[in-house]
Amino acid sequence: MPLNLPNIDDSIGFDMTPMIDIVFQLILFFMLAMDMSQHEVEAVVLPTASEATEDKDPDKERVIVNVCHEDIACPTYDGGRICRDKGHWVIKLRSKTLSLNALGEELFRYAQSMMDADDANVSNRPVMIRADERAPFAQVQRVLREANKQKMWKIEIGAKQPVPE
Repeated sequence: MPLNLPNIDDSIGFDMTPMIDIVFQLILFFMLAMDMSQHEVEAVVLPTASEATEDKDPDKERVIVNVCHEDIACPTYDGGRICRDKGHWVIKLRSKTLSLNALGEELFRYAQSMMDADDANVSNRPVMIRADERAPFAQVQRVLREANKQKMWKIEIGAKQPVPE
């Protein structure tokens, strides 16, 4: 008596569609995670300084304050000149636009967490000020004054090294 065996189809394969979907999801996740890691640094054109040194080992406790031009149409700024309109400049801390009073409150909170053990009137929290090269110094000076009010003395100014000729 002959056996009725089922037909075996040799074209059976492994469906890769779910795996491809997962790989694309992982790529998207890592791209977004990498972008989020730069949330302290705004897109500013740093001024050139002849004595600028590379920041190889930044302090993990450092607060970064950005002085940048708002993303608005400004013929002066867009033309490569210094924009002196105070309303066009914003102060950002951790991607959040702050008023001068709000900046003072944030710097106070950061300063209090690292007060000097020997002198309770001094904070050891470092602050980096990154200002656009076309920002009037008065905008940077506002941030310097707020840091000074909070007794923060470790202040760094962001700059880029000159391009070698």
